[in-house]
Amino acid sequence: MTRRATVDLQEAMNHLGYELWMLSETSRRIPAAKRDADVVATNAYLESMLFHARALSDFFVHKKKGFPSDIRRTEFGSVDWQPGPADAVARIESNSPVIDKHLAHLTWERVSGEPHEWRYAEVAADLVAVADDWSEHLATQVPALYPTFMEHLVKARTALSAGP
Repeated sequence: MTRRATVDLQEAMNHLGYELWMLSETSRRIPAAKRDADVVATNAYLESMLFHARALSDFFVHKKKGFPSDIRRTEFGSVDWQPGPADAVARIESNSPVIDKHLAHLTWERVSGEPHEWRYAEVAADLVAVADDWSEHLATQVPALYPTFMEHLVKARTALSAGP
């Protein structure tokens, strides 16, 4: 893996922050859209939230091979960091196949049986918790990027705590 220039890592950090912010913002807006019986808004927020959850799960938790152009957490310091907290990671790993089947692919699981009941607030909170854990790693490994990441992480936490 090639060493990226600091400016590239800074841009990647901004993109990662955008993913966290959008995950949190869309997650918190789902209840209001449901309350208003706005099916289009509910689905748009849910699908957007799951899209960002999938990208963040791939970055923080999964060790998928991916593509050479993928931004990987290992480009931000040691490869030894392990995602935590463990309970959040376990739920993320459990949710990932369901997200893949219901969001990214046309599958029989989407059309058969009862509709999946998404725990969108839990999905978002788990990913923000893992991001928070990773921020400690980032602070020691690439301290120059830590303030940028924390700015985005604070925005994500604020959105989650704001409610609908």
